[in-house]
Amino acid sequence: MLLSKDYHGVFTYFGILLIIIGLLLIVTPYIVEFFMKFSKGKVHPLIYYPIYKGNGITIGISPIILLILLLVYIVFILGRGLILK
Repeated sequence: MLLSKDYHGVFTYFGILLIIIGLLLIVTPYIVEFFMKFSKGKVHPLIYYPIYKGNGITIGISPIILLILLLVYIVFILGRGLILK
């Protein structure tokens, strides 16, 4: 089944957006490590926020990435509604 030209542009932008999100997810740990090295172990809470610390393990989130992914999700939900109409 061939896609119409209308969907070709949508899928192109969707693919580019997924590549950018993937690169952000790959690069985020290196950015955190870079900031930790030069800021004496303190990282801004918007870049990395620890949730659990114990026994040498730290689990945390990145609020910036979380907000970006939430916005992307909302755009896709709204966009899907516009395409189906």
